[in-house]
Amino acid sequence: MPRTPDPAPDPVQRRLLALADALQEDLRRAHALLLTPRAGRKGQDFLEEVLERTEGWRALAREGMELAERFARHGLDLSYAFARHGMDLGYAFARHGMDLGFRFAAKGEAVGPMADRVLFMAVQIGVMADRIGEMADRIGEMADRILFMADRIAGFGDRIVYESQLVIYTEQLVVHESVLIQETARLVSRTLLALLALAGGQAPPPVPAEEEASRRHALDLIYANLDRMLDHLQAYALAQLRREEAARTQETVTRLQEAAVRETWTRLRRVTLSADDCFCPGFGTEQPAQAPDPPEA
Repeated sequence: MPRTPDPAPDPVQRRLLALADALQEDLRRAHALLLTPRAGRKGQDFLEEVLERTEGWRALAREGMELAERFARHGLDLSYAFARHGMDLGYAFARHGMDLGFRFAAKGEAVGPMADRVLFMAVQIGVMADRIGEMADRIGEMADRILFMADRIAGFGDRIVYESQLVIYTEQLVVHESVLIQETARLVSRTLLALLALAGGQAPPPVPAEEEASRRHALDLIYANLDRMLDHLQAYALAQLRREEAARTQETVTRLQEAAVRETWTRLRRVTLSADDCFCPGFGTEQPAQAPDPPEA
């Protein structure tokens, strides 16, 4: 039995077939353009190199943060120890000077002005110790500023790493979107070809195996990149929380140290004021010289 020739497609079917062929050619060119190497390297190699450099930035920022924090803590400990030692020495010297002044003044009224001067010197030593305490307090504040600046530097380094990761993730999302658009257009074109074949009484064209494998590989790559992006964002958020917790702990320790310094300062001022209350009425004045006895007649 002779085979019946296929009916000639009408103009509408020819137009749809031409549009489907043009769309398939455009998709093939877009896919080739995405896979074309740039400057001798593919996009995946470039992304891996950028991720390696991002790890280097993160390590550099972490090392700088550790060095700055170690330097600030060491300076704060030294300044606090110097302040405590200086105030203790000043307090002991002032107490010993006042005790000697009291003993010396108790031996007689003739040595009263000298005892007053000894007491005055002891009070001045106490004032000097007070100034040393103020200077130590200023050194502690400067150490706190250094620690705050180190924390800011570390946060700036993490921000650089985070911004670079956002740039990489944006590029990946653009590539993923283009791949998804390509797969959607390819699916639409396959559907149109199948509908045209069914309308013409023919079997729909089969999907090539390499096209199905390429689609699955693209989807697996998209899912892997999204998982990596979410892992990096979660790690950055956890690092931010740990940094905030360390800052709160350091602030509590600093407040306790400041309270101890203020307590020592108050004790020194109380001792200084008590020494000031013990001054003799003739403090700072010379005793009037006695007039010579009149000659005997």
